[in-house]
Amino acid sequence: MLFRYVTEDPSGKRFYGKVESQSQWELEKRFQDAGHRILLLETLKTQARTKSHSNALIRRTPGRAKRLPKEQKSQLIQQLAILMNAGMELRASLGILLIQESRSSRMADFLKSLIRHIDSGESLSDALKSIKANFEAHEIAMIRAGESVGKLPQALSHLSELIIKSARIRRAIISASFYPLFVLFAAAIIVSILTLFVIPRFESILAEQVGPEGMPKLTACILGASRWLLANWKSILITLLCVFPSLFSLRKWKRFGILCERVFFKITILKTMVTEWNIVLFTRTFGELLHCGAPLLESLQLAKGGVKNATIRQALDYVVDDLTHGISFAEAFRRHQVFPAMAQGLMAMGDQTGSIGEMMNRVAETYEYQLNESIQQMTKLLEPIMIAGLAVFVGSIVVGLFLPLVTLIKGFSG
Repeated sequence: MLFRYVTEDPSGKRFYGKVESQSQWELEKRFQDAGHRILLLETLKTQARTKSHSNALIRRTPGRAKRLPKEQKSQLIQQLAILMNAGMELRASLGILLIQESRSSRMADFLKSLIRHIDSGESLSDALKSIKANFEAHEIAMIRAGESVGKLPQALSHLSELIIKSARIRRAIISASFYPLFVLFAAAIIVSILTLFVIPRFESILAEQVGPEGMPKLTACILGASRWLLANWKSILITLLCVFPSLFSLRKWKRFGILCERVFFKITILKTMVTEWNIVLFTRTFGELLHCGAPLLESLQLAKGGVKNATIRQALDYVVDDLTHGISFAEAFRRHQVFPAMAQGLMAMGDQTGSIGEMMNRVAETYEYQLNESIQQMTKLLEPIMIAGLAVFVGSIVVGLFLPLVTLIKGFSG
């Protein structure tokens, strides 16, 4: 029998091809003895069977396409890139993925809808746009650029790498944010318990034994704050429930976003992290779009859409305007001081040598490393500060509550 295979050696290098073997088991053993990990192994008859099997699945359960989570989207693009780089057609590759994911209702419905659009003659990029999948504009543009130059498998590989690396950065930032958020959440729970249950009981005891005149200032402040929180907790909760949604709505307003960034950017390490993160997001997306064959100005527009920082996004708007008026790429970035000097220097070199895409990826790798260093530095700095702050906060409440009792005990012993 003739088999098609995709394998990977211990160094990560992939091998594609066709080979004759008496059985699949014998071929699997041959690859395992050679130290290769099997990514795909199928007979050449599988492709025809796959189409009929996937058509049967589509007719059996029409379903409605559902939006894919980011993890499943990344997995779909990665597997589709592997299959198409092995030489399979788009329709056959989708058929294999449908059979593989037939037990997952969300993925199955998505693939069924995608296959229907492909069978009707649409391209992959048009199909993804038609079913309103949760693909970003630059991701669909990368697929469309690959289709236009006949390099869809390579474009899918670039897109898969982009999604994986972007997810890795996002996980690192979320992981770094988890600890301070956890400490703040713990502090809120402690304050709630003390305010609702502990301090009111102490207040009645202290009022009888010590009286308002003999109350220390720290204790009086704590009791006053507790009474105020206990009396106004509903108003505070309603205010918080109104403020947070309002802030999320206002952040879409460009001027409000710039104002918030100017306030928070007073903290140097926070400004550094946000700048590095946006540099990585922009340059990696921009570079991958250029590698896929998208035009320079279109790539810049799409990559700009993924930038989270309002100040940088506004500067990129000016860069796009300059490029449309004939100003060179390097000069436009230098004029508006969009990124730090090192990033702008690498961009200028890429413009001079005609390798902007390659330089964009180099800038992304450089600043991704610096971003990881900044995240580790921030985590090491925040951990002792927040522990000390929480200890001082809780300790002050405990001392304030027990201070009158200590004074009272000393009075009895005297």
